Amino acid sequence: MTQRLFSDTCIPALLQSTILNMDPSQVTKAVEALMDYKDKKAAKQSKAALIESADPISVQFAFKTIPERANKKAILLDLPHPLYSGTEAKVCLICKDPQRKVKDMLDGQPADKNVDKVLGLSKLRKRYKQYDDKKQLCAAYDVFLADDAVAPMLPPLTGKVFYASKRMPIPIDMRTKTKLLTAITKARNSTAFYAGAGACSAVKVATTDFEQEEIVANILSVVESVAEETPRKWKNFRSIHIKTHDSIALPVFDSESGTKRSAEGEGEGTAKKRPRRKKAAKKD
Repeated sequence: MTQRLFSDTCIPALLQSTILNMDPSQVTKAVEALMDYKDKKAAKQSKAALIESADPISVQFAFKTIPERANKKAILLDLPHPLYSGTEAKVCLICKDPQRKVKDMLDGQPADKNVDKVLGLSKLRKRYKQYDDKKQLCAAYDVFLADDAVAPMLPPLTGKVFYASKRMPIPIDMRTKTKLLTAITKARNSTAFYAGAGACSAVKVATTDFEQEEIVANILSVVESVAEETPRKWKNFRSIHIKTHDSIALPVFDSESGTKRSAEGEGEGTAKKRPRRKKAAKKD
């Protein structure tokens, strides 16, 4: 498995575009290191621990300037190897009350256009107040969707357990049945990117259950998509790392090290000297 870099479904045109800015072999080495870490971790765990779900793998972007967007809604990025498209993936949809109308719209739909649970906002508030309740809900589903109308109210209701698991509810447009069904299919085949949330952003791209070449393909696809969504594109990337929830962050791109079309003469060398000048000023 480690000898083959990409599968036949990895979209050669995309890879050719990405190679111009980032070395795919560096991504492959980083993925190999993550998988080795997963195997060593699994070897130390008990049999009971091995039953737990796979670890999410994320790409972390550090920007030179914070991408500014008037709309802070998640941007859905297509993946060559979807996270949630399989019929075994469980989806929860959070909506405003009453939820009967939503259930009627979804009645009889095929799996790729349906959800496993429709959860009203009032029930979310009442039934999942405590941390353990939130943790149980988070573990019960692979992906969470939310009506645009209630999405701003969800962060305090879902809590940090959803953020840590990369399962924050994805806002979707569900004003009509057609929009709802299209949004469900799109969300199952995509991953969410929140631009403008800060100088750093993390995007879930795979899990440790994926094949190595699938992880590499998804990483390259997401990096290229985020570059397209970012002002100044690749010139605004300071660094890119990949990691699982408990591994160290492994670098795959660093503008300051001169990696593939990196800084392009934007003065990172002078930026490194600024902390020294500040320290000298304090001593005076």
